[in-house]
Amino acid sequence: MKVLTITLHNSLNCGSSLQAYALQQFIRSLGYDTQIIEYNPKYVANEGHIVRNFLKRIFMGRQYKSKRRSFQMFKERYLVCTDRWYSSLSELETDCPQADVYITGSDQIWNTGYPCGRDPAFYLSFVRNKPKIAYAASLGERHEKNENMELKGWYKNKLNVFSYISVRERASKIFLTDAGLQNIDFVCDPVLLVERQDWLKFCTSNPYGDYIVVYLVEKSKLLNQYVMYLKRLYGCKVILIGSFLNKCHNDIQIYNDAPIDFVNLIYHAKFIITSSFHATVFSHIFSKEFAVIMPKSNAERIEDFLSLTNMKDRIVQSDTDFSIATRRPDYTKAHQLLDKLILHSKDMIKSELAKHCRGKE
Repeated sequence: MKVLTITLHNSLNCGSSLQAYALQQFIRSLGYDTQIIEYNPKYVANEGHIVRNFLKRIFMGRQYKSKRRSFQMFKERYLVCTDRWYSSLSELETDCPQADVYITGSDQIWNTGYPCGRDPAFYLSFVRNKPKIAYAASLGERHEKNENMELKGWYKNKLNVFSYISVRERASKIFLTDAGLQNIDFVCDPVLLVERQDWLKFCTSNPYGDYIVVYLVEKSKLLNQYVMYLKRLYGCKVILIGSFLNKCHNDIQIYNDAPIDFVNLIYHAKFIITSSFHATVFSHIFSKEFAVIMPKSNAERIEDFLSLTNMKDRIVQSDTDFSIATRRPDYTKAHQLLDKLILHSKDMIKSELAKHCRGKE
């Protein structure tokens, strides 16, 4: 019984790689033969922006190449992908990889602000006469209930042939339901399907001692102030993960972080400052002390997760919120709330795959 998934596993993004790994691991744990479709259209190869990618190559040089190698090594070691590479929708349509069930997800595959959100491949348009499942798909930005009837019609047209649709944000469920789609489910991100102890295999030794991690996906005026506050409070170094655009009063900068490094850095950190969804989720997985500086765009997914876990008080909006760092998060309550959603999510994957693969060997 074979299950194929399509997702954004080739982007240089730790969250994308880790969610792809986690979903595959969980499906394999259920006893299914599963692979990720090696789909790498030009917009993914160029990281969605040709000019920006070109500038990265110029200014980051060796670091950029090293990061690409690190992600490639992670993929080769931890992801099981189809032998054939597909660089376009037409190639998928001409030579569709065969399976009993097809899954699209997770991550922002349906965010129409990105090229992938308008790519029919992520709506499994190339699949004929086989069950289609969406797991924890994200529409990205918040869509209001009465927003854009044309966009709602577009989603309905793409998704009305799916046998099961689940999304990662509750606002996405409301929007798609209002578009006329039935039985939209709300589930957890795939990284939560993998048990904490299984993530620990990525957590090796700590070469940095005590440190604070800073991982922001965009610039913030509050960042420098908050970093200085935390350095005084904790008396330890600050490690900045990622782009040179987010410089702060850091002691160490790690640009060429691989997915394994990302998990390890979160695990050993004394405190995490982030605007990243997956950094927020891994902070929960490892019960870390953290604070969120909300991004200007695509904030819905983080806000939804913090609301679900009763932790919206971890959001830093001004310097009056800096004292968040002196209050430890209540993980007892948060894990109880999250465990219910995780159990539901696992049960739904199990039942959907069993329903479509029953009797097939």
